[in-house]
Formats: sequence, structure tokens, C-alpha cells
Amino acid sequence: MGSATSGIGPGLAGALAAALVGGIVWGYVIIKTDYEVGFLAWGLGFVSGYAVLTLARGRRSVELQVIASVGAVLGIVIGKYVAYVHFFQDYVGATFGEEFASRVSYFDTQVVRYFVDDFTSLLSGFDIVWCVLAVATA
Repeated sequence: MGSATSGIGPGLAGALAAALVGGIVWGYVIIKTDYEVGFLAWGLGFVSGYAVLTLARGRRSVELQVIASVGAVLGIVIGKYVAYVHFFQDYVGATFGEEFASRVSYFDTQVVRYFVDDFTSLLSGFDIVWCVLAVATA
């Protein structure tokens, strides 16, 4: 393997870690503020790019840039999902009671389906702008 491609595995690990941790943190901020702080979504691009660059030991390639960009977008989706599930639990609790709300899980395939079905309605023009900035930064 060439020097550019030898950083793909570690770079991918960095992007996935950044997406997971960054997405959870951003989702938590959304929950606590009841507001999608867009510049934090943009920051996911920086975090993903930095994680890829660090774990790839400074190697740079188009493949690593794509991995960082996908990590940034994945982090944004994870953040939206974390917030979605939280607010979905609130809705279920208010509508059907806390017993039913306690059954709503982040890992429930039906909740994932609801999220996928509702995803386009969760997006705004600003989401597109922050996503583009995150990808450009990554």
C-alpha cells in the first residue's frame, strides 16, 4: 500500500469516533437548549477532519477527505437522531404515559424507521448550509 492509502483504516476509525462522540454531544446540546446550534454542526466537520488527520498520522489524500466529510455528515445525522428520540420519548410520554415512553429506545428499529421517514421534514435550509460548511471544513 502507498503512504496515502495506509492511513485509510485509522482515518476511518477517527471519522467514526468523531461522528459518534460529536453527534451525541451535539444531540445533547439540542436537547438541553431546545435549539439546533448550527455552528456546532459546522464544528463536527472540524472535529472529523482533525480526527482523520491525527489518526492517519498527518497523511492527506482525497480518500481521507471523503472519509472526513462522511464522518461530519454522519455526526450531524447522529445528533439529529439523538434529539429526535429524546423529543419522541417526550411526545409518547405526554400522549400515552411514562410507561410507554420508557419503552422508546435509541436502538429500537421502529424508532429508526420513524426517524428515516421524518428525516426530510427535520431538515431546513440552515441545515443544508451547516452541512455544506461541515463538509468543506472536514
